[in-house]
Amino acid sequence: MRRSELLNCTWRNVDFEGLAIEVCSKENTAETWEWHVKDVDRRTLPLTKDLVSLLVHHQNKQPEGYPYVFVPVARYDHIQKLRQQGKWKFRHSRLNVVIRGQWVCGSLSGCFAPYIEYVGKSWLFHKQL
Repeated sequence: MRRSELLNCTWRNVDFEGLAIEVCSKENTAETWEWHVKDVDRRTLPLTKDLVSLLVHHQNKQPEGYPYVFVPVARYDHIQKLRQQGKWKFRHSRLNVVIRGQWVCGSLSGCFAPYIEYVGKSWLFHKQL
């Protein structure tokens, strides 16, 4: 998965029973901001049981009402405040992600499971570009 796909993943996209995650575009709603998949309309990717277990643990730690899986609560609140004030720009959604003290650039393919594992242990730090 690309970094933008991870950051735009909502809990509705995760099929816990079917062991899959759907990558799909988002509409601009009160809870989500508009976002489009780069190459296709949508695709479904398989998840392992271990990864689903980590996602369940992560979901249980999140406050209710936050739709995004990997957008930190404080960041989501900040974006929602900007949107309500009419100051939201797409560039506000761009983040640098730090995992174990190292910047993660480009695609997170190849390190998705360690990323999820780390999120379950602590959380990710972010910095606006």
